[in-house]
Amino acid sequence: MLNRILSIEVGRPLSEWEKKHLLSTKHYVSPICMDTGTVFRLNESFMEVVDPSFFQRQNIALASLLSLIALVSVIMVWLSAVIYIPEWERLDYFLINTPVVFFIGTFTLMTLYFGRHVFFSSSRYPIRLVRKVKKLYAILPGKSLTGREKHNVIAEILWDDISTVFCIHRDKDGSGEFLNIRCYKMDGTNKIVDGFSIGRRWEVNEINVVLAQWNYWCMYMREGIHKLPIPPVYLREHEDLSESFFICMYSFGFSVQTFLRIALMPLVLMLLIARRFSVWTCQNPVWPAGLIDFSDEDAAVGEPKGSTPVGWKETIEARHKRDYPENPHLIIERWSE
Repeated sequence: MLNRILSIEVGRPLSEWEKKHLLSTKHYVSPICMDTGTVFRLNESFMEVVDPSFFQRQNIALASLLSLIALVSVIMVWLSAVIYIPEWERLDYFLINTPVVFFIGTFTLMTLYFGRHVFFSSSRYPIRLVRKVKKLYAILPGKSLTGREKHNVIAEILWDDISTVFCIHRDKDGSGEFLNIRCYKMDGTNKIVDGFSIGRRWEVNEINVVLAQWNYWCMYMREGIHKLPIPPVYLREHEDLSESFFICMYSFGFSVQTFLRIALMPLVLMLLIARRFSVWTCQNPVWPAGLIDFSDEDAAVGEPKGSTPVGWKETIEARHKRDYPENPHLIIERWSE
């Protein structure tokens, strides 16, 4: 799903936009450090974050389900005509059945294309920033994911290496233009040989937010967990109904007015059904044993734990009770040095 929704064009050089928006691992890129809702968990060994497809799963799942419904409808109409219309056998076979075969083939391909990595696969494709070894690991879709963990593909990229490039990528889809953070592995001729996207997707006018997010990951990799502002929300590793609902609702934006949210509720419910069915058919990702080891120190300072709210529902309730800060962030002094 990563390489289809957010295509990594292997073999090309960096675009002019990407060259102008490179991200450094050596110093901070703006005066603000904050997370934007990307963290599953963090400790002194690693931080586990989302990839952009996590927040797009319901859209892709709905497209696959609608294609499946269309496929079944075409087949049912065709079978009903064959069985219940006496004149059917006297009609031109080629003229009638060619469109039927075309629609069946088209909707079958659409069902498989959209549903390949959101049904009977991994429930999410997280990325781990492993501070102790200065590497990034990403779980990517395999070629034939069937819900079996052994099909997970693990990508590995060095954090500080001459062959590693981080940049802001500008792209567009049916909903318009957006930004995401890309991690590329380059060859000796400065061509992309591998890569993936980190975090979520942002609007094109949110470039300062993207820079603040990058600072958050840089601060973790450089200085550890202790100076980091807490994330605005810890995402659930095991997604429940309320978490799915808020993800679908907030996919239309965090500042949408109440009356518009009410008007969009039927579409939100359709997306919720698609996302829940997708999550229900998938298994949780499984990391190799060497990437899940953590020490007693990690357990002591790792989050989320204890009374820390996890998921949108618990976080919103905690904010109403004033037990959780609004817009947690950190101002970086002398950030340009």
